[in-house]
Amino acid sequence: MITGAIVQADDNDAYMLQYWDSTSGSWQLLYNVPAISYGYGLRTRPNADQSTYAPVGPVETNMLQFSAVSGDVGDAVSEIQVEGTRFRRGLQSRPACFFSAAAWWDWWPGAPKDRLTRLIVSN
Repeated sequence: MITGAIVQADDNDAYMLQYWDSTSGSWQLLYNVPAISYGYGLRTRPNADQSTYAPVGPVETNMLQFSAVSGDVGDAVSEIQVEGTRFRRGLQSRPACFFSAAAWWDWWPGAPKDRLTRLIVSN
């Protein structure tokens, strides 16, 4: 069950973190990651302390999708963390930051090749 998120990404771009809802069979919004108007480079959201999670959900999922939605097209992401409880039916709950680093890029037809359109991670 995901209850919080931290994202470190390029400062002047906005992003969207979504989760896969297996009930509806579609991606749903988990966290609107805002652009930051001060500083430069990779910036942590929601707070620069790198330990404050944005409250989200709670949601149960096995996949996250991360997309750039606006900015200067100089998109970059270095870290996505989620917190909550990991569980599998019939097993004991345990702390979660459970999405793997394995990911792939997916480009929409005609998209500039320097634009991050989708980064998907799964547990």
